[in-house]
Amino acid sequence: MSYSDKYNSLQEKNSFGLFIKEQRSLKRMTQEDLAKLLGIARSNVAKIETNSVPFNYRRLPKLAEIFDLNEREVKLRFYSWHFTSLIRQNNCPLEVLDLAKANFHR
Repeated sequence: MSYSDKYNSLQEKNSFGLFIKEQRSLKRMTQEDLAKLLGIARSNVAKIETNSVPFNYRRLPKLAEIFDLNEREVKLRFYSWHFTSLIRQNNCPLEVLDLAKANFHR
């Protein structure tokens, strides 16, 4: 298995959609239950869980509240998956993360 295949496989296993699905299952919630609490359609929850559509970052605080999780942890999971997805989709070298970190601390 190539590095790229391993990276893509790991990316899918650590996706934000899968995180939502796992948390929802732990709370014994249906997609419909979560959809109502988030104010979105059940079909959108299904698409989010399969990473077909992105989760709206503006709903992260509500998601943390629903799952009784620390908002910082939820944001960390969302943005780390989101940024790595962008890097992969655009074939950027991983060094872009070092540059981003350096720019952040300016």
